[in-house]
Amino acid sequence: VPVAVEWLNNQCLVLDTELRCLNTYSMTQYAQLIIEASRLHEFNFDVLSDKDISALNALGVDVLKELGVDDVRKLDVEDVEILIWEEVLKLNNNSVAAKQNIGKVYYRDGDWQTAMKYFRDIKDQENYSKAYKYQRQEYINEYFTPAVIVIIAFAILAFLYKKWRSKHKKETKEGTYFAHLKFANQLIVRPLHGSWILTRENKGSAKAATTILFAVAFMSLLQARFTGFIFDANAEDVNVISELATIIIPVLLFVVCNWCVTSLMAGEGSFKAIYMSTCYSLTPILYLYPIAMLISNIMVLEEGDFYTVFVTLALAWVFMLIFLGNMRIHDYTLGMATIELIITVVVMLLIVFLAVLFFALVQQMSSFVGNLIEEISTR
Repeated sequence: VPVAVEWLNNQCLVLDTELRCLNTYSMTQYAQLIIEASRLHEFNFDVLSDKDISALNALGVDVLKELGVDDVRKLDVEDVEILIWEEVLKLNNNSVAAKQNIGKVYYRDGDWQTAMKYFRDIKDQENYSKAYKYQRQEYINEYFTPAVIVIIAFAILAFLYKKWRSKHKKETKEGTYFAHLKFANQLIVRPLHGSWILTRENKGSAKAATTILFAVAFMSLLQARFTGFIFDANAEDVNVISELATIIIPVLLFVVCNWCVTSLMAGEGSFKAIYMSTCYSLTPILYLYPIAMLISNIMVLEEGDFYTVFVTLALAWVFMLIFLGNMRIHDYTLGMATIELIITVVVMLLIVFLAVLFFALVQQMSSFVGNLIEEISTR
């Protein structure tokens, strides 16, 4: 039962009224190293005193020997701070404070790449962005002229290729697989007209729609994996199966639920038409996600609005195409299409809830049966 606590000479004194004694707690080497490194970092000393060196020697850190210096006045305080934090890492390699402060020392010293390495290791996006901003400026200063030359050369080659292609271009035959794929470009700019002729005039096919669906799922996987660290610290931990499933399963669920709902609401679209229209409506993701992915690896945190704009625009465009496509293939009015989509979403949520409930019950039943078998075999 402590009644008084006091701090004296790096020791914690606790007066215990129950045991009628004074307990003394001393800091570990790990704690003392952190305090010493933090003191150097906070006060930013120009030089160290003999007393500081003696204190570090008492902690088992021979600064002069480790840094190869024969005089205290020749010591670089930042090198000493890094050395102490490295000693902390030897005791605890997962110390976030040690890695963050080592990164900050390198940041102050102008070694942006090394600072970024430490910040990335602890997923410190804010400080990583600050270091990357200066590193990017160095890249721009060094490679600006070659980059401009490459861009101009690429533009000229693209122009020449376009002229050559216009002369030697072969028209894609109507009704072929590639013609059905190319129709997606027309549908995303003229959704009402495109959705009508997609199903009524056989401008599309289920095979092309499936190709677009898997292409979008793969693009979503690439975007999740290769988004810049500044905007997604967990990009390297992406699960391939779950990322593909987050696109494919919701689309298939939407198609099934939409078909069920519209069948009861006098919708004219068939299951195939709903599937094709929904998959074709995902096409903007193929155009805008690569731009967002590229921007995320170039921009810093303060410029993140550009990344957000492209991702939001892609999703908003897809939603608009799905909405207009549903309205057109089912021959609904604007209000009717809105009600139908709301009901579809509610049915989707209900199915997801029932699926989660079902799997939870199956898991409990399997656990019960397993315990029952184990109990019987034991007896």
